[in-house]
Amino acid sequence: MWDDYNSWVTKGEVNRIASTLIAEGEIPEMVIIMPDGLIDGFYINNYDKSVKWEDFFYKEFIPQIEKKYRILNNRNMRAIAGLSMGGYGSLYHAITHKEMYKACYALSAAVIEVAPLKEGEQQSEYDKAFQDKIWGPINKEGLPANYKKHSIQEIFKTMGTYKAPNAYAEMTGAEFGLPAITLGCGDDDFLLKQNMNLTKIMKDAQVPFEFRVRDGAHTWEYWRTGLELALKSIGNDIRN
Repeated sequence: MWDDYNSWVTKGEVNRIASTLIAEGEIPEMVIIMPDGLIDGFYINNYDKSVKWEDFFYKEFIPQIEKKYRILNNRNMRAIAGLSMGGYGSLYHAITHKEMYKACYALSAAVIEVAPLKEGEQQSEYDKAFQDKIWGPINKEGLPANYKKHSIQEIFKTMGTYKAPNAYAEMTGAEFGLPAITLGCGDDDFLLKQNMNLTKIMKDAQVPFEFRVRDGAHTWEYWRTGLELALKSIGNDIRN
């Protein structure tokens, strides 16, 4: 959220780690591309339309990538991943554009939970400035207008057995057509509870996933030391 497209190189050392793993045959050759997320966009078309990130990504960015690297014009050769805000973004796009990706790896995902405001309760100045721009003003439910549409938890609640235990009794998660999903979070991360809550919702919806908790907090040390595991997981999903 507070970094930019350079950070996975300068702080995460993705070039060194990925190159070493490729040279050692631990992962397949990869083209790793890191667009800027933009804090006012949160990897979506935001409510006030000041940042149409989703439109940019699919109408401009990916077509240019596919033109340059033609092998990537293939779902089975494409994965999406990120950390924190980017962890949220990778999950959101893996779900809402599931036809585009074979795998998704979300580190310390910012799967933010917003509780409805009670009658007479007011948003904090920070929440108002952030939520109004990203998800819109408070609606009759006491929630930002577009929050449910973009909440990972709310999206998964509409799937599988969560709301209709009998309707999807025979449906497995794979039949949703989703990519392979892996979540990773540090045991001291302030987002751990939200990630754990998400895993319960996914289990109730019978959506298959991997959840990995390691020692660490919401820090570049945690993400850098977990990158090898993430790349190996992505490589294995792509190979399979």
